[in-house]
Amino acid sequence: ETMGKIKLTITKNKKLIFVVEDNGAGIKSHNPVEQPDQRNHIPMGSSITEKRIELYNSLHEDKIRFIIEDRSEIESGMSGTKVMLEFPI
Repeated sequence: ETMGKIKLTITKNKKLIFVVEDNGAGIKSHNPVEQPDQRNHIPMGSSITEKRIELYNSLHEDKIRFIIEDRSEIESGMSGTKVMLEFPI
């Protein structure tokens, strides 16, 4: 069994940027890992976050960016997910 890896990068320039990358199956995997106690679980975290960002962006000129990418689409041979949150300072 391969060990999972998570990489967190935080940078601050004109914006505060958080990037989280993992080497899991990826968001487009056809074989998601299912936990026995979560068979009927509907994940809401991303949609709640997106709604909050939309509300913030509708009220402010400087926008928050929220991007989720399957790493296999970024670079061949890669697996996992990349999430980026970019906040105005």
